[in-house]
Amino acid sequence: MKCQACAREVAAKEPRCPYCKRWGTIQRWQRLSEVSCAEVSRVACGVRELDELLGGGWVPGCVYLLSGPPGCGKSTLALELATRIPALYAVAEESASAVRMRVGRLGEVGAAVGRVLIGEVGEVEEIADVPAGVGLVVIDSIHRLRTPEVAGAAGSNGQLLHAVEALVGLARRSKLIVLVIGHVNRDGEASGTLGLEHDVDVLMEMSRAPVQGEPGRLRVRKNRHGPAPVELAVEITEGGLRYGGETQSREDPSRPEANQPRPPA
Repeated sequence: MKCQACAREVAAKEPRCPYCKRWGTIQRWQRLSEVSCAEVSRVACGVRELDELLGGGWVPGCVYLLSGPPGCGKSTLALELATRIPALYAVAEESASAVRMRVGRLGEVGAAVGRVLIGEVGEVEEIADVPAGVGLVVIDSIHRLRTPEVAGAAGSNGQLLHAVEALVGLARRSKLIVLVIGHVNRDGEASGTLGLEHDVDVLMEMSRAPVQGEPGRLRVRKNRHGPAPVELAVEITEGGLRYGGETQSREDPSRPEANQPRPPA
């Protein structure tokens, strides 16, 4: 959408233009025939297997949620991805020094950590000022962010909804890739309100290795710009992260069409 006053692109959920601060200037409606259907512009994440998993790489302007149980390697994976393109790493759950210590798990990739900007945050509003040149913003984790504008403790439904809406707006306005790390509940699903899963563009789930010495799994359960569900093996070794080759599609038994025979090619 565009603001008719300043001609800047704005996010769909903005009630007024965030640039010129005018109300009623956002052009919300247009003919369907005028909507561009150009191919989605993607950015390679730097790991071939992950590019395939995501359907061709990152999509600027989208929010990716990476959830998983404690200790499965979410933060290590996010840190490696942050070394691949100019990134901002917003730490809300631990200290910046703790993240710096984790660089040792990245092997040779850790040499590129100098291109990562890092800072400790407590409120989602602190992430709005992203320096020029940054392409990826990592939030570790959304369940530790809190804003005084919403009642409730960090991780409550109201706080999560406020945070994810703010991050979606940031991604859309600035054409940034936003990677959000989240917790899981007892069932292994993203913790918190379902609005969190609905608002993000891609939902990734990371699991621990079922047997010691075997790799864990990274599964894409929702993807607005690529295949889902798909998954691959991910292993954290002394030499860095190792990925399990080609992605594997997994039929979702909850969808009736998943059990139907495929039509001939």
